[in-house]
Amino acid sequence: MKVLAADGLGFAVPIDSVTKIIDHFKNRGRVIRPWLGLKMLDLNDMVVAQLQERDPSFPKVNKGVLVSMVTPGSPC
Repeated sequence: MKVLAADGLGFAVPIDSVTKIIDHFKNRGRVIRPWLGLKMLDLNDMVVAQLQERDPSFPKVNKGVLVSMVTPGSPC
């Protein structure tokens, strides 16, 4: 089966990443990826303004992330 919309589509993977993945696979038989289990939203001026409209007590910040959800069973 050929996907026509993907003709000419390619991916570049840094060799350092490939080397680490191959080493993990050889040593452990699988690749282990770390995860936190958090859903985060990057804070910028527009997002902060919208959050302050909803809740005037939301702090005035100019950078950071808002953790909107923690996945049940996650390491956090």
